[in-house]
Amino acid sequence: EMEAAGAELKALEEERTKNDNEHKLATAVLGYDFAPDDAYLALYDKCFSTQIQQFTYEVCLFRRAVQKEGNSTLNLGTWGFWSSKGEKRSHTSVMHYVEGAACWNGPSRTMTVALLCGEEEHVVSVQEPNKCRYE
Repeated sequence: EMEAAGAELKALEEERTKNDNEHKLATAVLGYDFAPDDAYLALYDKCFSTQIQQFTYEVCLFRRAVQKEGNSTLNLGTWGFWSSKGEKRSHTSVMHYVEGAACWNGPSRTMTVALLCGEEEHVVSVQEPNKCRYE
């Protein structure tokens, strides 16, 4: 009976940890700025990718950005904040993913994603204009 009770306690503790983690994530997401009227809420956690040479770049909106090559995945950053680019753009037109994997002899990687309205949801291009700074 003690063994069964111990197994049940362990299962309950694992369930509680899972629920605590889900609660923390839900609380964090509720604090996100999805733009006025929650315009981008429907895009939460949607992922888009594109292949450029040997790399696949993937951006999961409001979550993370990664670079994949073969079986390895490199963290380019996690969701950070909004900014704008140009006078006619809204403050929610550029997404910044920050604190990615450390760059050799450099800063941690970042990804900047400029949003453009269109009929399809896809990555148009990816560049690395500066060392470990992806756009």
